[in-house]
Amino acid sequence: MKSGGFCVWVLFYPNGRDNIKVPRKLLAFLVDFQKFAWRKRSSAFFGAQFRLELRTFLLIREVVMKTKDIAAQYDLDQEELDKFIRKHPEIKRIIGSMALAIPDADVPQVVNRFKSETNWISRAERERKMQDQQRKMQDQQQAIASILITSGFNFDGYTITKYSGYISGDDATQIPRTGLLEFSSKNGQKLTDALVKIRLQALKELKMAAYDLGCNAVIGVDFDYITLEPETANLGRTVYEPYVICVTANGNAVVIEKN
Repeated sequence: MKSGGFCVWVLFYPNGRDNIKVPRKLLAFLVDFQKFAWRKRSSAFFGAQFRLELRTFLLIREVVMKTKDIAAQYDLDQEELDKFIRKHPEIKRIIGSMALAIPDADVPQVVNRFKSETNWISRAERERKMQDQQRKMQDQQQAIASILITSGFNFDGYTITKYSGYISGDDATQIPRTGLLEFSSKNGQKLTDALVKIRLQALKELKMAAYDLGCNAVIGVDFDYITLEPETANLGRTVYEPYVICVTANGNAVVIEKN
């Protein structure tokens, strides 16, 4: 076939086409090349621009891989990969009007270098790490929740195998005052609710301290309370400072085993 200064030679075997076995990839390449040549038919065959475009066509068609495809295959960010390649001029690349590509043979090396120098973590790896962290947090919460506590010094059906020492957990809260209304039932309920909340938090802190020591129980648990008396500030007007209540849960961390 001859058109516009381009010659595409097609070889025929004398024995007929039935005896010809042409690889499918080669056929696809020839079809694409024919389309490319037809689009460029107005250019001089030996023109520098055409040779450059032909070289780019051959490279992109056969031996290079676009960064878009690399990013999809290796779970990378294309924009970050493009920046990395442009930042390193020693990396072979083909820069087209719409895409950046590198030779197929260099892809594994470039990808490994990109991951190494940028400390890149793929989306799948990030998801795995997040799942591992969530699993660890769940395991920790379950372990802390399962820690036994008692105001006594033993557990029925269990033997203490290790004493790890005295531990404590603390919490505090502020309760606003309202002057003459501070002794109302509403404020009394606020005080009660606040005490329940900080006691539970103090026990949680106590269990966490036992968990950090590798223990699974706490004995001799009791509470200490500290109340800071509010003062009334007279700065031209009456200002009521809030109540400050602190609670400490104390105990001894131990390791117990079921009999």
